[in-house]
This record gives sequence, structure tokens and C-alpha cells, in this order.
Amino acid sequence: MKKRHDVGPSTGELRQRAERQLAGTPPLSFNESQHRLVHELQVHQIELEMQNEALQEARTVAEVALLWYAELFDFAPVAYFTLSQDGSVQQTNFSGERMLGMERGKISGRHFADIVAIEYRSIFNQFLDQVFAKPGTQHCEIVLQSAGRRCWVAVEATADSDCRTCLAAMVDISERKQNERELQLAATVYIAIEEAIMVADTNDNIVAVNPAFSKLTGYSAAEAIGQSTSLLKSSRHDETFFIAMWKQLNSTGQWLGEIWNRRKNGSEYLARLSITTVYGDNGIEIRRVAMSSDITEQRRSEELIHQQANIDPLTGLPNRRMFLDRLQRAINKSHREHQKLALMFMDLDHFKDINDTLGHDVGDRLLRETTQRLMSCIRGTDTLARPGGDEFTLIMSELHEMNSIDRVAQAMLRTMTAPFQLNEERCYVSVSIGIALYPDDAETMEELLKKADQAMYAAKDMGRSRFCYFTPAMQEAAEIRLRLTNDLRHALTDNQIWVAYQPIVDLATGEIKKAEALIRWQHPTRGLVSPAEFIPIAEDTGLITEIGSWVFHQVADQVAKWRLNHHGMF
Repeated sequence: MKKRHDVGPSTGELRQRAERQLAGTPPLSFNESQHRLVHELQVHQIELEMQNEALQEARTVAEVALLWYAELFDFAPVAYFTLSQDGSVQQTNFSGERMLGMERGKISGRHFADIVAIEYRSIFNQFLDQVFAKPGTQHCEIVLQSAGRRCWVAVEATADSDCRTCLAAMVDISERKQNERELQLAATVYIAIEEAIMVADTNDNIVAVNPAFSKLTGYSAAEAIGQSTSLLKSSRHDETFFIAMWKQLNSTGQWLGEIWNRRKNGSEYLARLSITTVYGDNGIEIRRVAMSSDITEQRRSEELIHQQANIDPLTGLPNRRMFLDRLQRAINKSHREHQKLALMFMDLDHFKDINDTLGHDVGDRLLRETTQRLMSCIRGTDTLARPGGDEFTLIMSELHEMNSIDRVAQAMLRTMTAPFQLNEERCYVSVSIGIALYPDDAETMEELLKKADQAMYAAKDMGRSRFCYFTPAMQEAAEIRLRLTNDLRHALTDNQIWVAYQPIVDLATGEIKKAEALIRWQHPTRGLVSPAEFIPIAEDTGLITEIGSWVFHQVADQVAKWRLNHHGMF
């Protein structure tokens, strides 16, 4: 079978065929020379006919080949451009049309450099010069800008034999370039990120680490790669911790938490660790990536801030802020579980005298030792706090028997009866305790605080060094006291306060020698209020100074009048 690119049989082959065709033809009745001439003419005629057939066949084959080439060129998946030496487009295919986003008729005749992005035109021009100057295929990568879009293309071009045109094949590599940029960015982040990164295979062996890992752990990449991920394991976590970690990691593919790790030099640090599983296309695990950062100092700072905000620096007990938070939590829990809760208010008796007499340093020592004594009396579930000054509070939650309240209160009273040895001074300090119950006495934190405070003052009024439960009578007394306090603030300006004088008589002569000034309060609705009732209120509220000054001037004015009207009387 002839190949498509064969032109046809040679002249010798045609003559042999002609001879074979004439071999079976009977000779004509001519002489020998004439016969030979006719024979040659017949052979030549047959050769011409065969040549014509061969040429016709070759033309047909060439037309078919040309059609196939045109189809391959036009419908090839690669964009093809035929370019002249000056860079003008002579021909392109459908892929080139789609790549540039314009019809082929509008592409032909244009200089291809006009379609190249400005910043890459010099590269393209140099590339085109090399195509026509050097044999073989030349390569470059440029950016095209056409129809409002930009795309990266890889170009391969080869000049024809006479170097008048070249065929350039172009492939869109925008996605590859994007992936390269992303990989480059990822590599830059991987190297520059401050978080330590460790990559492990499915056998938990380290396969890669970044510089931050070496900086954090002290292990170089050469020392870490190939080692087990347990290289950094410390002794602070038990097996239960790691079982829970791997259970979550295997079920979800991720784990996030805090873990204590060990550096190469043996020092331990607290790390915030996140582990992510990488899966292949078939869904099988191929890698685990761990990212961690040292949060030891951050945690210490947080703990310090928390302690400063919530812990009393003198005694180490919860301060008022933490006490209120824990009390609210305890109330909420008691409400959910339908349990009782006891709140104790404790106030040291005569602490101010010791503090003022022996100094604040001694007072601080007394508060610290008091804390130790009180702590020895309470249960492990109780919360002892120091809201401030010489006041302490105790939250007793999860009460299964009410007798435990009395036992704790009595233990506190007993432990406080022992003398305190402060420097060279032996001091005796007692404590008064007020107790309120949730939900018996109050259902809110504010009400519970108020009623425990009322019970504590009642304990002081009963003689100190004792405990007292809240009663409704205390609430009534507190409300009366509050109303009297408010009314007392306006008593002077409303002229409700007056002075009575008790004369002192000389029994021998019957003469009035002097008089005792007695303050009286005429309340507009309650009538005459006893000084025994309102003087303590005036002292607690600080009104006693104003009232005392007013009384002094009243008495002085009265004495002046008596002396003027009754000479020698005083």
C-alpha cells in the first residue's frame, strides 16, 4: 500500500506495466521497424495515461491531507497562531479565538504584541527575535490582555524553513500560576509565621518543621525530622488526657486545646495547640499538621490579672468581686437542685481598737491569722471570703443537714477565743456571726446579703462573740432604723430637735446651782423618740457631730440668757 505522501510510480515502473499490457496483444502486419515504432508509441501512451492517473491520485491524497491539517489546526485544543517576522497575526484557530475572546477575522492582521500586557511586551519582542534567529523551538511565559481579561500563557514557537513565519502554540497557565503564587505564599507564611508548625505522617513521625518550631523547642529540623511526635511530651498530663485527645482527633480530624510540652533543654512551657488532619483524594489520612505557640507568660499574666481582680492580696481569700460571683453561682445551683444555702457574715469585735493602737502591720497579721483559724473550721465545699476591712463571709452550699451550720459557727467562735500573739502583745479578738438562709429568708442575692448583715448586727447587739440567725423581727427593726435615719437627717432643719434641762438643786439651800442639758427629738408622726434610739443612729451615720455642735450652741445661748435674767444663777 502506498503512503499518503508518495507522489506515484516511477518512470521505470510505468514502462514495465505498459510492456506487460502489450505482451498479450497480437502483432500487426507491418515490417519490423514500423512494428517497433508503433509499439513504442503504444507504450508511451500507456505511460502517459498511468502518469495522469498517479497525478490525479496524488492530488486527491494532497487535498485530503490538507483538509485534515486544516481540521487539526482549527479544532486543536491548543491555541495556534501563525505570526510573521514583524509579529502580525496571519492565522489562528478556534482555541486562539476563544483565548483572546474575539473573532478570528478581527485577529488576523493585528500585531500580536498589542494583545500582550504592557509589562510583558519587551519579553515577547525578545522572544520573537529569538524564534527567527535561532533554530528549534523557543519558549516563554507572558500575560495576555484582551477582551477585558488577563491570562497567563506558556508559548512555544518554531520558525518555518524560510524564516518568514512561525507557528506559535499557546496554553493558558493562569490556574497553574495562581497555584504557584498560593504555594509561594504558603511557603513564605510557613517560614515566616511565628507559630511553630510540625507536620507528621500517619505513623506519627515528624516529616517537616518550620523555623518557629526550632526557635520554640530548641530542636533543629535535622534533629526533629524522623522523630516521634512524642518528642515534646512532658510529664504533666496523664494517659486519660491523651486518650481523650486522640479520640477527638480520630473522630473529627481536629483537636484544639492547651498542653504542657518540654523543650530540648528540659524546660516546660504551656502551648496552645491545634492539630488538623490532611486527607488524600481517597479520603485516607496522609498527614497531620500541628500548630502551636507558647502561652506560658500570657497565662501567668492572665492569672495575675485574675488574682488582682478577684483575690484579696492580704489573706489570699476571694475578694468582694469573686465572693459575689460565687454567691450568685451557689444560689443558681441551689435553685436548680432544690437545696438550701447558708450565708454567714462575720465581723471581728474590737478590731479597730487593735489596729489603731498597735498599728496597721499588727492589724494585717491579725487578719492573716484569723483567716487561718476560720479556714480550719469550714468544709471543703465552703467558700470563705474577705469583702474588705475586718469583715469575712462564708458561703455554705450543698446543705444536706442544717446542724452543720451550727457546728461550723460554734467552731469559729471557739477558735477565735484563743489569744492572738502579735509581736509582744497578747490580744483577744472575738467574732460576731450573722446567718441567713436561701431560700427560707431570701430568694435573691441582694436580699440574702442584706439579711445576713442584719443578723450579724443583731449578734453584736446581743453581746458579741456569738452567732445569730436572721428573723423577720430583724427586718422590721432594720426598716424602722432606716426610716429613722432618713427622718433624722431632716430633724434639725425642720426644728424637731430641742433641748430639755434637768435642774440640779442644792438640798441645803434649795437653790438651783446648775442644770443637765438633755436632747429630745419630737417626731412629727411617732411623737417623742428616745435618745437611746436615735443617738446610736446619729453616731453610725456621722450626724452626731452636727447634732452635738447644734446642742452646744443652743445650751450656750440659753446659759447666756439665764445669766442675764437671773444674775448669779450659773
